[in-house]
Amino acid sequence: MSRILIPQELNGKVDAPSSKSMSQRVLLLSAFLPGHKRIGPISGCDDEIIALGICSSNGMKIIKDGKYYNIYGSFNNPELINVGESGTALRMVLGLLASRRCSCAIETEGKLLERPLKPLIISLESIGCRFSMNGKTLIFDGTNARYVSEISINGELSSQFTSSILLYMALNPLDEKIIHIEGEINSEGYLNMTVDVLRKLGLPIKRTGSDIIISGTLNEMNTSFDIEGDYSSASFLIAAGLLLSGKGIEINNLKKESMQPDANILNLLNGLLQHGENSIIAMKKDITSMLEVDVNINPDLAPVIALLGMFSQKGASIKNSDRLSGKESDRKKAIIQIAEAFGSVVTEEDDTLYIGPYRDDISPALPISLDHRIVMETILAQSMVSEKFIVHNPESLNKSYPSFIDDLISLGFKEELE
Repeated sequence: MSRILIPQELNGKVDAPSSKSMSQRVLLLSAFLPGHKRIGPISGCDDEIIALGICSSNGMKIIKDGKYYNIYGSFNNPELINVGESGTALRMVLGLLASRRCSCAIETEGKLLERPLKPLIISLESIGCRFSMNGKTLIFDGTNARYVSEISINGELSSQFTSSILLYMALNPLDEKIIHIEGEINSEGYLNMTVDVLRKLGLPIKRTGSDIIISGTLNEMNTSFDIEGDYSSASFLIAAGLLLSGKGIEINNLKKESMQPDANILNLLNGLLQHGENSIIAMKKDITSMLEVDVNINPDLAPVIALLGMFSQKGASIKNSDRLSGKESDRKKAIIQIAEAFGSVVTEEDDTLYIGPYRDDISPALPISLDHRIVMETILAQSMVSEKFIVHNPESLNKSYPSFIDDLISLGFKEELE
């Protein structure tokens, strides 16, 4: 079902949605460890709902208390779990299943099994796990998985592979364990987030060069865990403020000293934002210098930087842009299509994409996307040039930021009911 929005000047306060990168890690650990956990606030995006479903599949009981969830019980080997289209859930779950020596069918949706997985499979097969496919179902057999003190993983394609092995080692009952990371680590900040979550749960972890040293084992999880606001999603609110708010938008629940990789948006937009206590204030600013982002560090910020670059004086550069083609959709192609629809000159050199300022004499015909981040980029781009427009596939926003449109309405946008 589509929605019709009428852009208006934005103003006010809004809470950033919960960091799904953090909540997924905490919830998935909750699914495999006995004890009583209170976790929140959780906004309820699709990936978080998937993680809560895995908790239920593993025998945990769940009681919702506002935006918090009480999760308790003992782990039971699941015969079947569903990870939907969540690459994070699929990859993390494999390491956790190996730690519990489970045999389990893993249902997926969409094109999830077409996304990279081989380096993780190779590492888990080296300790005795076995894999097979049945359509969109991945059959995992970890009944013969060994507990090893050392294991290697190639970290070049995705930091989630290393995070998965780290979760296996965290629940592995041996006292001293080492992970050897081969190659350069992509999106290392997300690995650091996994390390930070485990340290907060009491597990000693050291980084020495390309090695991770783990001492001890997580045997239970009795804790209250606060989830930060999500910088990946909040970056679109920041863009909305810079483009559409004369008086400013205050975005709350954003920890300034955050482990989230996409907190780097504060550095990428240095000098354009104001800081409150656990909040960011964004208002209309002339962006006079070229904006730059490295996809190997902040892949999810590429659509926002491309958007802001289009409406700046000197445009934007997106380094290592080819990596965007392997996300939920071909984001590189989508970003180029949006920019060219606005008359921006798009060039590429040595895998760096350059996007020039838009032309205000063009009425753009924008592509329709099912990718949540591209939909958010499209909404804000259309808001800059249209008096009224249709949002196609608004349900796709459930992937990461279900209330994005409603939050824009609370800040000043109007909606025309069909």
